[in-house]
Amino acid sequence: PRPDGIFKIYLGAEAGLYEIAHAELGLATEIMLVLREDGEYTETTSAPVGRQFKWTDLGASGKLTFDSSLPFNPGEIIYVLYKKPV
Repeated sequence: PRPDGIFKIYLGAEAGLYEIAHAELGLATEIMLVLREDGEYTETTSAPVGRQFKWTDLGASGKLTFDSSLPFNPGEIIYVLYKKPV
């Protein structure tokens, strides 16, 4: 087995949407930290409510879904700290 490395990425979100996907997040083994401009969000395995996100590994990419009632603001940046095999 290969060890996991810890990586970070800043994702530019599209205003009005509540999901964001990126190839770098594909095959991540753990999402350690997700920050939006209003602070930290916690992971859930069901539909996100409030300050929660749901992680979906799509293989070639990974997707973060947030509460649909909290869409991204113009120019919002999402910070993600994650583990992935190196």
